[in-house]
Amino acid sequence: MEQNVEDYKMIFEKEGVYLHTNAKRSNQDTTIPGFIRIVERAGVPALEWSPLEDDGRNAPAVLYSRKDGEGGEEDTNFDPGYEPDWAVISTVKKDREHVPVKESGQWAFSLPLSELYSLRRARFSLGRNFLVLTSRGGHPLPPLHFHRGGTRELLRALQHYIILDQSPVDGRLFLAYPLDSGALSQSFDKLHLLDDGGSDLVSRFIHDPYATTFGGFSKVTNFFRAALRPPDSPAHSRPAQDPSLPSQPDDEPGFELITCGVELGPRPDVTRGRPLGNWEEFLDSEGRVKNPEKVKELVFRGGITPSLRKEIWKFLLGFYPWNSTTKEREDILRVKTDEYFRMKVQWKSVSEEQEMRNSLLRGYRNLIERDVNRTDRHNTFFSGNDNPGLTLLHDVLMTYCMYNFDLGYVQGMSDLLSPILFVTQNEVESFWCLTGFMELVHQNFEESQEAMKQQLLQLSVLLKALDPELCDFLDSQDSGSLCFCFRWLLIWFKREFSFEDILILWEVLWTRLPCDNFHLLIACAILQSQRGELIGSDHDFNTILKHINELTMKLDLLSMLRGAEAIYLQLVRCKAVQMDGGMSVSLWCEEVEDDQTRDQSAAPPQGHIRGPTQLRAAWDPSASGHRVIQRLLQVEDRYMPSMLYITLIQRQPERREELAKWALEVCCDCGCDEAVFPLSVSLMDRFLSVSLSLPVSPFCLTAGCILIASKLTECDNVTADSLCAAAEYSFQPSNLREMERVILATLRWDTAAVTPQDFLPHFLASMEEMGDGGDSEEELISTLRRHSDTLAAMCACDSRFLGAPPSLVAAASLNCALRGLSNKGPTQLALRSEALAELCQTDLAVLQCYSDMIEYSLRQRLSSGLQQGPTEKDGEVEEERPGTPTDMREIDF
Repeated sequence: MEQNVEDYKMIFEKEGVYLHTNAKRSNQDTTIPGFIRIVERAGVPALEWSPLEDDGRNAPAVLYSRKDGEGGEEDTNFDPGYEPDWAVISTVKKDREHVPVKESGQWAFSLPLSELYSLRRARFSLGRNFLVLTSRGGHPLPPLHFHRGGTRELLRALQHYIILDQSPVDGRLFLAYPLDSGALSQSFDKLHLLDDGGSDLVSRFIHDPYATTFGGFSKVTNFFRAALRPPDSPAHSRPAQDPSLPSQPDDEPGFELITCGVELGPRPDVTRGRPLGNWEEFLDSEGRVKNPEKVKELVFRGGITPSLRKEIWKFLLGFYPWNSTTKEREDILRVKTDEYFRMKVQWKSVSEEQEMRNSLLRGYRNLIERDVNRTDRHNTFFSGNDNPGLTLLHDVLMTYCMYNFDLGYVQGMSDLLSPILFVTQNEVESFWCLTGFMELVHQNFEESQEAMKQQLLQLSVLLKALDPELCDFLDSQDSGSLCFCFRWLLIWFKREFSFEDILILWEVLWTRLPCDNFHLLIACAILQSQRGELIGSDHDFNTILKHINELTMKLDLLSMLRGAEAIYLQLVRCKAVQMDGGMSVSLWCEEVEDDQTRDQSAAPPQGHIRGPTQLRAAWDPSASGHRVIQRLLQVEDRYMPSMLYITLIQRQPERREELAKWALEVCCDCGCDEAVFPLSVSLMDRFLSVSLSLPVSPFCLTAGCILIASKLTECDNVTADSLCAAAEYSFQPSNLREMERVILATLRWDTAAVTPQDFLPHFLASMEEMGDGGDSEEELISTLRRHSDTLAAMCACDSRFLGAPPSLVAAASLNCALRGLSNKGPTQLALRSEALAELCQTDLAVLQCYSDMIEYSLRQRLSSGLQQGPTEKDGEVEEERPGTPTDMREIDF
């Protein structure tokens, strides 16, 4: 077939991409080397593969036919010659005719990018990386094996023509969407969200965009709720990897489609202090500890003198309250001793015959007896066969089984008890200290291992922010799950350091300074200390695991503590820089507080003085104009979350998006003013940007932000009781009021915000000035306001827009609404887009890109509502949608 050279354009080419054929069915080679290309033929982009002998201008295809097992329908698929794990992709519903392909060779193929449905990355059993493409007709094309790499370059080239979005169900599957910016109404027609047709959906959207759009979202409440639940439903969320198993293999280092980097700044130098050696100076005349926080600070800085550990550990582990007197502690010890021996008698009095009928208790005893005989036997306190230390270790663990029978005994608990028993050398005190320790780590030992999976995930997120290069290397060697750190986190490095070092490490961690998850920063410090041994080496998964295990007893504790604290200060200072020092964490570290004070005093004024926020006035048309827009543009950066928070959220967006969507539903149910929702989300993001961790009740945090936002906007529809009811009383009004104080204190009472809704009236006023002033123009402006408000609210729920300035979100939302609703011609639309870009001081291409993203996000969310929503009768859907945007019965708190 002849091809006009002028109509042919080569966009991308990669050699060394092999196609594997079935040697059992032909006499041809099992692997055929070739080229993968992205070409434009007559302006139509296509993805093509051709063997080396082909000149690349013709693109044939080879397919084979087989009978469908169910209906006898003939199906056309490529035969890979083996049963790969991507076979499930061929189950896509066939709602289109098969894509016609040109045939001028035996094995080559060509696929227009507009017909690409999905792309899946995988690895064959021989270790070769390959991609599987599926057309919109549901037919998988030949798997492409990249023997020489190049998958990342191919994906980047494809993104110039299509959008590749990661599937929430399968992290290796990417769905392809076109980059065209067609009218919104045309997009709605293809969604089939409602049974009564797309045209009716458009009219519903024009009439009431909030009810229509987010009514569709309410069909997938359970799908979004799963983000805050343990991953027990593989159909709704990607399950966390089991740390006990090898991670799923990745294709290449840095295969991710988007790589986000964070400039953390220099890591400060940290010095350790001297051990706490004078305990009496911290006690008053009655024996109370006068300054517990100072004691914790000194312990964190340098540990405790060995002779004082027995006394101070009982405070750190909650056996004694910090404000108790000497007399009160004597009473506590007496009561606790009686309670301990009552529990001990329970298992001591069980006869052998009874125990034979109690398999659970018998199993606990067998595990304990086995583990006790191999716990710290090198220590003189536990050495020997008839050592009383072993008896105490056994008895305390058996008593703990009676104290917490649901958890019982899990392997590793003996490692937690032995240092405590060694220091206290008292059976009763060591038991109650163990219970205090287990309050901190009991979730590590739960059978579901959800806490361990979560910690490994958090460690991975931290490492990606701190050292992307090391993370990429570990990913390339199938070690990105960090499963080799499982033992570190399970028993807090008990087997990584010497017995003497563990005494120091644990008392440092028990202070809970400078943050609750300091042990994760220690793990990061250890991994970064080994980056020179790992990066650039020929380590694979097994040798990396071997190397990490061989670090036992070779690590320098003081160096790791200094490194972990330096990481913490580096993260905090990075966060303070992004927020002008105004919302940084309150630290005990005097030097950091001084630095932040200097940063604040040196910061130039940015438009207004910090202080209590005045209540917002009603919209005044006479206040519109470029001067007001310029004022908003000057201050909008001040109320943006930190770049570190944005990066972390964009890597794991599920929880944040769930909380934002819940806030939207609550605001809709309560009939709040349109300003309440965006303001509450802004407050929540800024709070999390400071804390970098969710509180115990995330919904209480979100409700507190809604409550504050409603007060600032003088909205009387929201009360503490209504918010508690919306969350099915997972928290009480007293908890909400306390959370409100915490939010205000964290934000230093700076509750102002700049949201897209602040820009929209001014942008709309400018659009109105460009119109003809007729009745139709006035009606269009009113409709545009409803649409743009809806789209801006949708962006607040989508973490992909978290780092975008509010002015850009507002302009893109309005531009997106103009595309779908305006009856103006292309020239008028282009003029209005240029005007919006000028108003928000951004490039027109950036504005168009964000408008495309909003259209795509809307289609994606509505499509997800169709795919994930429960099957209901039409009448039931119509009856429930306006009245119950969220079925609270489905929420699992």
